[in-house]
Amino acid sequence: MEDFHRYLGEGLFIVYLVALIAAFVMTRRGREVPPWLTGVAHGLLAIQVGLGIILLLSGGLRGVHWLHPVVGLTAFLAVGFVPAIMKRSRPDSSQTARFAVTAGVLAVLTLTAQLIATLSLS
Repeated sequence: MEDFHRYLGEGLFIVYLVALIAAFVMTRRGREVPPWLTGVAHGLLAIQVGLGIILLLSGGLRGVHWLHPVVGLTAFLAVGFVPAIMKRSRPDSSQTARFAVTAGVLAVLTLTAQLIATLSLS
């Protein structure tokens, strides 16, 4: 399960990076991001956090710095702030542009969590 958690975490960064690029390109073309893309990205993040919690409770994350689960949970909580981000952004910006910002923040958080885990285990 630890390996699956690690590989899914590495994949999440790529998923959010692809989502960010797709949202950026679609914004330039005046199109909206398909709901399935956001659903897949956020669903994978939920699975990742769930696995991390299971590993944490079962003692499977020994040797990982305490910041790793904190950053991981922060990424998960950031998804909950999406409506607030959408509400506070410029009214003339598209939903796709606002999603690009969210995907960018989540990509940075997932990469940070991955780097913390990698550095603390080496």
